[in-house]
Amino acid sequence: MDWLKGNSVQDHKPQQLKRKARALHARAADVNNEIEQEELQPGKRRKREVDNWLKEVVDQLQRLELRGKNLSASKWGGNSTNQTAWLTEHIGELTKQGSFPQGFTFYDHGSSSVALVTTDIKINDNTLHDNKRKVMSWLMEDNDNAEVISIIGIYGSGGVGKTMLLKETHNELLELFECSRRIYWVSVSHGITLPMLQDKIAEAMDLNYLITEKNAIRKAASLSYELKQRKNVFLFLDDVWEYFPLEEVGIPVGEENGCKLILTS
Repeated sequence: MDWLKGNSVQDHKPQQLKRKARALHARAADVNNEIEQEELQPGKRRKREVDNWLKEVVDQLQRLELRGKNLSASKWGGNSTNQTAWLTEHIGELTKQGSFPQGFTFYDHGSSSVALVTTDIKINDNTLHDNKRKVMSWLMEDNDNAEVISIIGIYGSGGVGKTMLLKETHNELLELFECSRRIYWVSVSHGITLPMLQDKIAEAMDLNYLITEKNAIRKAASLSYELKQRKNVFLFLDDVWEYFPLEEVGIPVGEENGCKLILTS
């Protein structure tokens, strides 16, 4: 940055400002690099305060660049000297604000889902496509005149493609909503108990505090509350063998802000 050059008497003031600006520029570059690395992780989003700080840095550095180009050596002195001293202090303070001891990102529960891997070898492509269209139409039916469908069950003998249909539906929802609605996948499997199922759902929702809760009733209440808070949740339960009353699990369906449950058996 070839800017802010002064005369021989007061040259140290603009040069000090220039050093501070370089330090701020370097700090912003480091912060941006770390954010980009963290945002590669599913669900990681930059904090608003960090984003605002980066914008402020860009704005201040652009102002300084323009100011430095517009000032000739003869103008350093008087008010310009006072402004330079103030800017030096301001830039230094802005650099300190870029420490962010609480971190640069947060975990966004609404965008943590990732597309599930599906095989290129489809089991009866036409049937799979038709069934997926039916499931999607039921899930997206939300106008006032339509029947509200909160639970969709997919059943059949092993190997007919139930899990594949569920994965395809899951992935299409992710593409459709760009993670704006909460989408969670839980593999249930044979021999699972009610507490185990609750823990699997809590883990999928990143509710680590619930996993240590031993009381199934309190855990159900907390799960129900969290699902309602996130609104418009799509909960996928794959390979369900046992019957569990939804209220005992903590899955609120058919309620305001409740979730839509899609399961295979």
